[in-house]
Amino acid sequence: MHSRGEEEYGALGVEKNPKKTLFFKRFNSVAKHARQFSYSFTAGAVSGMVNTLVLSPLDVVRTRMQVGSFGNTAHALRTGSGLELRHFRDVFRATFRTEGIGGFYRGLTASLMAFMPNWAIYFSLYEQLRGTLLEQWSKNPPKRSRLGANLFPSRGLSKDMLASMMASMGAGAATALLCSPLWVVKTRMQAEVVLPGSVPRYRNPLECLRRIAREEGLAALYRGLTPSLLGLIHVAVQFPLYEALKRSWVVSRPRSKEPGASTSALTEARPPVWRIMVASSVSKIVASAVAYPHEVIRSRLQMISILSVESGIPPPEPFLNRTAKGIGTEPVRMLRLVRYMLKEEGISAFYRGIGATLFRTLPATVLTFVTYELCKTFLEERAQESSLV
Repeated sequence: MHSRGEEEYGALGVEKNPKKTLFFKRFNSVAKHARQFSYSFTAGAVSGMVNTLVLSPLDVVRTRMQVGSFGNTAHALRTGSGLELRHFRDVFRATFRTEGIGGFYRGLTASLMAFMPNWAIYFSLYEQLRGTLLEQWSKNPPKRSRLGANLFPSRGLSKDMLASMMASMGAGAATALLCSPLWVVKTRMQAEVVLPGSVPRYRNPLECLRRIAREEGLAALYRGLTPSLLGLIHVAVQFPLYEALKRSWVVSRPRSKEPGASTSALTEARPPVWRIMVASSVSKIVASAVAYPHEVIRSRLQMISILSVESGIPPPEPFLNRTAKGIGTEPVRMLRLVRYMLKEEGISAFYRGIGATLFRTLPATVLTFVTYELCKTFLEERAQESSLV
């Protein structure tokens, strides 16, 4: 079946020229992918904005718990509140006592600058990569390997699940590389505790970005990138599971038989909101249990460089001081940090703040996925309706 554009060109006799016909087919394909990319990009940015504005207080507390004793965060909170920081509620109360309501929105602009492009880039790349993989595999089914086993055995990974896994890791890697400086700025600004009468180290995200680059070098803007890339296992678990749960519910949804009901494929395929909530929650819990330690390591690596510069508190290990020589590259830092955490704090250090993280990320995940799915479907349906006019 020809698209409307092909029919118009066919009426003019263009189809008699194979080269022109191929050109218009490719043009229509590119235009279609560009529209889908724009829908995913816009929906991702909107979901990131809603997530940040609604759940900023929980994100600030989570970041401060992950940082722990690294930097001046814990020291300043204890000084300002007189509380010992053992649990989520302690950090929450200490933040309120020390900085008031404004403390829960510390670094809000930096969070918006991180979350919005992060989800916009991630969702748009994920959808494109996943769609491309499934399209190519449908046209060219994979051949059997030398061992005689098919790439998609009946009891192994399905094409949909493998495509979701590969797309999530590819999109995650690209997003980490592009957005790492924004996450460093976010962590620094959220973790900083501004006591009454004191002046914040960074007045705004752009100044923070410039100062880090000037005082610590451009490499500092990518601190924590190694654990972020290792943490791709998180999305490799979360998104295939989410897609599998969502797809199983969508397929089993009966068509509406009421007179005048919409026959739009998009409307038929849209799962109920509560099922998106359940699918996103279950997938997030499973992925967090598997991949949480990398978040703690990343947050601590991002705070390392300001230990001796800002707080005056000597670093517990020489390799944590950025001014020391021979500290090695970030992978070396990370391995030494892991060894130090195991020796001084035990295995529980790698799950520090996981309660606060789940308390924050579960509603954040639900809010992000529901907002994304509804916004993307809304844009697609409006575009479909306009094309029929």
